Order: sequence, then structure tokens, then C-alpha cells
Amino acid sequence: MAEITLNSPFIKKNINTSIRIMNLQVLKGLITALLLTLGIGAYGQDINTTDERMEGWTTVWVEYNPTKLRTEISGDTDESLDGYSAGISHAFKVGVNSPLFFETGMGVQYSKWSDSAIGYFSPTYSSVRIDVGVDIYSLKVPANIIYYIPVPNSDFSLAPFAGLLFRYNLSGTMDVKADQLNVRRELDLFSKTDMNEVSLDGKPWKRFQFGWQFGIKVRIGSRFIAGLSYEKDLTNIAYKNTIEVTSLTAGLTF
Repeated sequence: MAEITLNSPFIKKNINTSIRIMNLQVLKGLITALLLTLGIGAYGQDINTTDERMEGWTTVWVEYNPTKLRTEISGDTDESLDGYSAGISHAFKVGVNSPLFFETGMGVQYSKWSDSAIGYFSPTYSSVRIDVGVDIYSLKVPANIIYYIPVPNSDFSLAPFAGLLFRYNLSGTMDVKADQLNVRRELDLFSKTDMNEVSLDGKPWKRFQFGWQFGIKVRIGSRFIAGLSYEKDLTNIAYKNTIEVTSLTAGLTF
């Protein structure tokens, strides 16, 4: 039976071209929604100061985070991950009778990805199936400016926002299996020793990223909130790879 190692050119090629986390263009509908909210921003000039929400609010939220790893490496393709997160944030009033709020908080995110490929190994050049899976756990901290717009004669309010998102990757593993060759390895994405075997530049993935984001939230009554946002990292997570995330949010406010 042929030996297989993680230094095999085939495995290096397939692991590095496959391990990518997130794509999704900036949605036209999202931009349109933001423009519409700014267009009716005049309502923000006549805010009901007795509205308890104008004193700030705390939100407990969950999100679905479809993620894309964008690559700048010629010949490689972007890869997608599924992401899920939960956290808490607070919106602080900026100034007196102002429609502006500063929002920050913290969340925990889990992202996963898997793929498989077929390789041919000497001396028999028999086909071998290789399965690769990635799991990443991260902390994220938003820093947003919100423009709060109550919708007249309704229980709805709009909250377009823009700002920064900081992410710290707590842990990340890559599981590589070739069952036909009785080979299985679990690699630490943030270990220099492990990633020297498979990464194109011989370096581990980076634990810290930050990027810009924008989106819009809709408050329903005094307790429910839903939102849509887009985030793009300004720093690489791996060699010539950056992350983009589209988030669908649901939460409770108090």
C-alpha cells in the first residue's frame, strides 16, 4: 500500500485550494434599504423623546452567518462555510435627543466547512478519496453607529448601521482523512508546526481579524428585532485569503 503524507503535492493543492471561508456580494437590496431609510431620515428630527427605546437598549441575539473565504491566489476558487453565532450587545445613546446610538457587545461564532477530492498515488496510481473538514470557534466584537428611525403611527422602527467588527479566533482544526490508506490527521490551523506541512507560505492562520460592516435592523414593538448585514475583513486570515460574511439576525431587546 502506498504511503501518503501531508507533504504530498496533491494534498497540499487540494487542502489549500479547498479551505476557503466565504463570498457574497454586497446585496443591492441591502443598499436600497439603507438609502430608503436615509431618505426618510427626516423623521429622526422629530423623535418622540418619551419612547423608552430612545434611552438605549440591550439585545440578546442569534445569527446565521453564511461565510466566504475569498482567495487572491491564481487558479484557486473561493470556498463557503456555514456559520452560526449568538451574543449580547447594547446600544448607548449619543447626545441628547439624538437619533444616533453607539452599539457594542460580544458574540461567539462557530463556522464549519467540509469537502472531498480524489487523488491518484504511485506506484499503482489507484484512486483515493480524501476528506477534509474545518471547524473554527471565534469571539467577535462589533462597534457600530446606529441611526434610529421610528416609523410614524406604528410599532416598527428602522435602525440602519455601519461600523467595524473585530474577530478573535479561539480555535480552529482541520481534519484530513484518507480511509483507503488508513490515514487520518487533525491539524491545528493556528499551529506553526502543523500548518507548515500544508499552507502555501508555511505559516499558520491568523487569530485576529477586523473589518468593516453595514446593515439594517427592524425593531418590532419593544421586544423583537430582525436584521441583515454584510461584513468584509480588511486583514487576511491566511495567505492571500480574506473573509466575507452575510448575517441574518434575530433577537430580543430589553
